Amino acid sequence: MARCAACRAELEGYGVVFDLLAAAAPAAEPPAGLELRILRGLKTTRTSRARRRALLAMATVLVSALVRGNVLQWTGVIRYPGPAGATPLLTASLLGHCDARGAYGAVVLDMEGPRRSGGRH
Repeated sequence: MARCAACRAELEGYGVVFDLLAAAAPAAEPPAGLELRILRGLKTTRTSRARRRALLAMATVLVSALVRGNVLQWTGVIRYPGPAGATPLLTASLLGHCDARGAYGAVVLDMEGPRRSGGRH
């Protein structure tokens, strides 16, 4: 604006239009109770924002706890013994996303490693 004379002139023209519109509008009093309704609306907005923040914080804590528990189990810090003689297995579900939303599958890992039978590896 400071460098463009045409822009300044156009802006001044808008100021004249604004002044004319303000003078042309009839004077009117706002309805009774409008201020109170606006203030109540602001309070409700603040309350819902605080509620959303609290829910987000609780969800974050829950997800964090679940992730940590799964990591501890996956790394072997937490072990859940199966039935006697059962092979310890790790499983993971796979779900598609983006272009492969309908895709799914599972990965099963035997935690005892490869088995050797009859001299074969």
